[in-house]
Amino acid sequence: MAPDRTASRVRELLRECRRLPEHRGKATVLSKWTADDWRIAFAELPLDASTFQDRFEVDLDELISELRDWRRKAGGQAGSLGGDIGLLMLTLICLRFSASSRSGADHEHDCSEDCEPLVADPDVQQAICRLYAPGNFPSDLPNLGDRDQQAIAKHEWAMVDPGSLRFHRHGTTSFILSGDTGLSHGRRAKFALKCLIYPYLRIPAIARATVGYRAAYGRTGDAEHMVGVWASGDSWILMDFVDGEQLDAYLERRLGREKPGLGLKLGVLEELGSALLSALEELEQHGVQHGDLSMSNILVVTRGDRVIFRLIDIGPNYLHTQPIPGAGGADRQYVAPEVRSHGADLQRADLYSLGRLLINFAGASGPPAGIVPDDFYSEAPLLARFVEDLVDSDPARRLVLFEARAGEPIYPRLKRAFTREVAAVRAIRKASLTHSRSPWYMHLRELVRPLSGVPAQQRRLWKFRQEHGSGDEHARSEMGHLRRLHFWTMTNATLFYLSASVIVMWWLRDLGLSWDTRVISLLQVVTGSSRDRLPLVDDIRAADYPIPDAWGSLPARIVALSFAFAAVKYYQNIFAGLTPLVASRADPAVRRPAVIAEFAVRAMTVIPPVLTLTPTLVQRDWWPICTALGITATFLCNLACVHFTRAATACAVTAGLTTVPREAGNPDRPDVAGVRELGDWTGSAAFYGVACWTIGLLIFTTVLRDTLVYALAVTAINVILFYVLRCGVNARYIRAGLVRSCLAAERLGRLNERRTQGEQQARAIEPARP
Repeated sequence: MAPDRTASRVRELLRECRRLPEHRGKATVLSKWTADDWRIAFAELPLDASTFQDRFEVDLDELISELRDWRRKAGGQAGSLGGDIGLLMLTLICLRFSASSRSGADHEHDCSEDCEPLVADPDVQQAICRLYAPGNFPSDLPNLGDRDQQAIAKHEWAMVDPGSLRFHRHGTTSFILSGDTGLSHGRRAKFALKCLIYPYLRIPAIARATVGYRAAYGRTGDAEHMVGVWASGDSWILMDFVDGEQLDAYLERRLGREKPGLGLKLGVLEELGSALLSALEELEQHGVQHGDLSMSNILVVTRGDRVIFRLIDIGPNYLHTQPIPGAGGADRQYVAPEVRSHGADLQRADLYSLGRLLINFAGASGPPAGIVPDDFYSEAPLLARFVEDLVDSDPARRLVLFEARAGEPIYPRLKRAFTREVAAVRAIRKASLTHSRSPWYMHLRELVRPLSGVPAQQRRLWKFRQEHGSGDEHARSEMGHLRRLHFWTMTNATLFYLSASVIVMWWLRDLGLSWDTRVISLLQVVTGSSRDRLPLVDDIRAADYPIPDAWGSLPARIVALSFAFAAVKYYQNIFAGLTPLVASRADPAVRRPAVIAEFAVRAMTVIPPVLTLTPTLVQRDWWPICTALGITATFLCNLACVHFTRAATACAVTAGLTTVPREAGNPDRPDVAGVRELGDWTGSAAFYGVACWTIGLLIFTTVLRDTLVYALAVTAINVILFYVLRCGVNARYIRAGLVRSCLAAERLGRLNERRTQGEQQARAIEPARP
């Protein structure tokens, strides 16, 4: 049928619908329409309200309201015409819902007012069975099924009891009904009937996927996570009915039961992530790729304490590849870029969707596509590493770190890795008091924990990896990093306790309080020292450094003690759990800055104790110089880390890794919030260092004599700005940027290693030249 004729058929339909109130029960033109006439008109309906208005000068909402009023006044006496008009009204409502779903707009719609009463109407039920019956489609609509498919479709369709049809829910391109088959052997089987909204039949890819659905996904045996398919027709799919809750609704309710303000919802992530990986494992066993894994295509069924995911609408949603107005929607964020670009190779599309769903399961805010939220990097770097390996926009750069061996199934390995990483994070969390969204009073508890529980976290992680390590080369490399990190963490903690104890002991000596112990008393007897001297240690004290002298030594004591606390917080809360050396396999442009940053970071475990003990044990008048040296060391460490992070993220962007955030409007420049924060800190540290050197030298040379005022100012900065704010409350932002940079460097190194291995294999199989 010519396009102009079909367009006129729609105009005739809309015109006659507007005239229905005038006929008042008399026969109309629409009463004479055949099923083919209705099908053609339905298929030519516009997909959105704006096209309705532009093409036919009809307001969609007004038309639905007019049809609703006509049906109410007809009171069920309109017969088959009432059924056809009711199906038209249902189609228009579904089109409006589809358009709002594609655009992501909130559309208030109560199905109990229109959709459910419409489908419960016997006349509408008959209209559905008549217009959606398989076969006999007009020649200008796609009829893609073969004879066997049509025979199965007609047989199953004949088993449907029209009177049992009930509205179940909306789909993006369809509406789903529930119903029963006719009585057979004393039993009825409940089914779900997915009816494609007629205008979408004009898209050949969608029509072809619908009619071939059973052939592609119907042979699944007793699969637990896949829904059994009975038949698929030209415009519908008949399948088992699953009495489950849609995942987005279940997740919202599940997260609502979690305690607020506790960062990543690890329990929800573990429960739902394991369920999803089990479902994907089953799909892989059947050789099936989902292609459209999203919240709306997963139904949640609970059996006792067990959560089971039932996957529906398997296969790529070709709506994402069509130039349709508002073809975005909430589910589009889960669709892999290769699906949206109509790529031919979709083998790794489900990995991307898996990563995006895991982010939502953890209750993290939704970042741009391919970007893992900062909460993962600051709270659970191990999970950030896992998720980041799934969500790169390039399928070839997924599973770089968790790559399966040749011939090994992907999802069983991923499930084991996910379970292991979640368990490792749980082991670490036992030593943590606060998380990124902890209330303010929880952060106050960190004031009395200068080490922030990091040594305990490192110890638990090390023991966990020893007990659950896989034993491969990468696991051995990780254990090496963990041993080094644990060594430096314990070294830093030990030196802190040593220096802080010495400062407190010397302060007690200044105040004339009891400070010695039996061990010190024994040393005094053995060495013949007096009761007011500490054997050996006091021998290195300068002659003009008297003890006790509480007032004269006060500036040195308060600055040294505050610096000791700020320095240990600086290392433990920011650097203790990461190492730039993961870039050992990366290009020299990243590897060299990584080595420099590693040296600078580990040096900060030793430098602060030396700088605090020197004015305490040797010469108290050196504290202004030691303060300036400490700020300079902090500046240099920050500068080395900034250089590394910028090199790593810049190389990652150049290499095309989409897991690194880009600058708005400039996709060639990385923009990592934590790196910016560290860069700002480096600049302020340079300014503060110049001030400390200037004032410190003036005080050291006795040009300035306001020693206590300067000491109080330095102490306040150490405690408030460094200990509480930069190294306490705001440390997670810097830590997130550093971890993101380290993981980018690690992935670059692994990609470089993979490329090198490929080149070696290519040279090995290249025939020798004569």
